[in-house]
Amino acid sequence: MGSFGARLIPAKSGVNFVEYLESNGPQHIDTGFKANSNTRIVIDCEIFTATSFPFGARSASLAKGFDAAVLEHQVFYNFGDVYQFADYANAYERMVIDANKNTATFTGSRTVTITLPTATFTTAHNMVLFSVTEAGSVFTGDYSLRGRVYSCQIYDNGTLIRDMWPCYDRDGVACMYDKVTRAYFYNAGSGEFIAGGRVGGAPVAVTITGTGVDPYAYVVINGTAYTSATSGIEVHAKDVITLAVRGYTTAYAGTVTIDGAVVVNTVEYKAYEWTVPTGIKSITIKLEYEATSYYAYGTITVATQGA
Repeated sequence: MGSFGARLIPAKSGVNFVEYLESNGPQHIDTGFKANSNTRIVIDCEIFTATSFPFGARSASLAKGFDAAVLEHQVFYNFGDVYQFADYANAYERMVIDANKNTATFTGSRTVTITLPTATFTTAHNMVLFSVTEAGSVFTGDYSLRGRVYSCQIYDNGTLIRDMWPCYDRDGVACMYDKVTRAYFYNAGSGEFIAGGRVGGAPVAVTITGTGVDPYAYVVINGTAYTSATSGIEVHAKDVITLAVRGYTTAYAGTVTIDGAVVVNTVEYKAYEWTVPTGIKSITIKLEYEATSYYAYGTITVATQGA
């Protein structure tokens, strides 16, 4: 685990997405990123009580800050050393906050925009989700978010650096998964997050046929690696399945084919993360492995069946 609560996902892992993470106050997630005057964050959140900060970081009280808050009848934005309130009737609802440099837009049942003067700064400490950090201390009571986060994207000068989604890790711990760094980001506070229901509706049946060998041909589902025929596996739409193959030369390449399309063709090792699509009923994954005294390679063929 990293110093800010992130853990890289090994090839033999898996991501089970959920609808949201819910905090009752003491939980927060350290993004591992210091906000600056070129930062943008888009966060889909739901507010239960005032005053709640869905995200933020300040070097000192209202100084060199990048944070937003929702009050009962107002919204708040702080950028650099300047802040402003704006009226927002009955703000206890789900909304998307898009804070792009010096302009923040709050969109729920209505849309409110706050624009502040431009500034040049970098926060002294990492930005957090579900709260705000000030001079290195994270608020865990008043001002922390009592509510839910459904997703969060962070940009640094226009480049996406975090694309974070609520999930369970392979051990059943509720956390956020970042699709950019391929890392889990865990609760850096106390207590535990409450996770929403699994994303993807009804379960999708998975059947594995054939025989593979690690690392030449294997599949990882829900944290379990499979190299032989297995049935009775269940996943959900938007779950991530790892399809791993290894090749030898271009003539004996390791390949992954999904519904007739080749997505991997490698002479080395490749762990391909495939997101289960929506609208399917079942998946068949065929593992094949061939080896002689001169070469070895594996192939994986995936076929999906509609609902």
